[in-house]
Amino acid sequence: MNRHAGVPLATGRSVVLKECSWRRVGTSLLVMFDPARTVRLADPDGRVERLLEELAAGRRQLSAVHAALVERGDVAADESIDAAIATLDGLGLVEDGATASLEPGEDPERHASTLAFFSSFASLERGRADFVRRLRGAHVLQLGAGGIGSAVVQALCGMGVGGVTIVDHDTVAVGNLARQFLYRRADLGRPKVERAVEWIDEVHPTTTANGVMRRVRCADDVADLLDGVDVVVCAIDVPSDVGLRVGEAATPRRVPSVHAGVGPFGVRYGSVLPGRSACLSCVDSGLRRRQPPDRASAEYDLAARLHRPNPSTASLVMLAGSLVSLEVVRLLTGFQAPQAAGARVTVRLDDGLVPHVDRFDRDAGCPVCGGLGDG
Repeated sequence: MNRHAGVPLATGRSVVLKECSWRRVGTSLLVMFDPARTVRLADPDGRVERLLEELAAGRRQLSAVHAALVERGDVAADESIDAAIATLDGLGLVEDGATASLEPGEDPERHASTLAFFSSFASLERGRADFVRRLRGAHVLQLGAGGIGSAVVQALCGMGVGGVTIVDHDTVAVGNLARQFLYRRADLGRPKVERAVEWIDEVHPTTTANGVMRRVRCADDVADLLDGVDVVVCAIDVPSDVGLRVGEAATPRRVPSVHAGVGPFGVRYGSVLPGRSACLSCVDSGLRRRQPPDRASAEYDLAARLHRPNPSTASLVMLAGSLVSLEVVRLLTGFQAPQAAGARVTVRLDDGLVPHVDRFDRDAGCPVCGGLGDG
């Protein structure tokens, strides 16, 4: 413990020790919260272990923890334990007690695994339940209910996103069943959005689901769907420039977006933080500048004319859906900074699935985001 006479205790503050275990080894404690990371704390007189014991007794006001340690003779009445608590926070061992758990009416059992996931990112600033509540209060616009789209919907609803609007113009075909697991053979011929909403209502009734039967080709096809939306996911591959058109609608309104595609050799995805990262138009112009003009023009023309069977498989669309849904959760909760903002992230089968991140700067003259300023 460090003596900081005169440093006031946050008497109303509640602190929770995370689910950790420890063992004394000589004059040190080995403390484990994550099996992949064990920390060693010097504790020659046992005071650190006794602090952990007091915190492990349950959610406790810091004033009560302080009083217990005074009674045990570990700290003086005028000695603050704030520095010790801050050290534990820096090691990822404690979190804010006021937001560490969901209330009974918030269905904590349903969200148990998600709470456990967020515990790794919780701190004195934010408890794990705060992340879940942010998801519960969020609305995602999912463009495309094919392979990637259906995987994203399943992942986000599983984590507890409060609302999803799904947009697709297609009906379920037999070929979809190999990689689009929202659908069953009994759904052949039904609109995908109809079945997707039905699946959410059956499996995750606390998520509000809406379906829009629509083909997305231009910005106007998306603009009227953006009210109240926190993140847009674009998982549409036709036409080839649909991502740019979606960005033209979402970015000027400062709605973050995530986009992805799958090919025979891997997946590619990226995200946009309007006013902070390069938008898709910035990325597009950056890619064009990196190639000889004649080659860039030829490749875009070839892509527009290319018609080949869909090469995606279940494993690849599930990988893409997982990467995209994690990026969406980053944007919605802030548990990590977005990994793909203003970037093109490629994960290829022939390269050991090692992510390759190609980042792009914002274009000050970009017609889509150039006038947004920063922030």
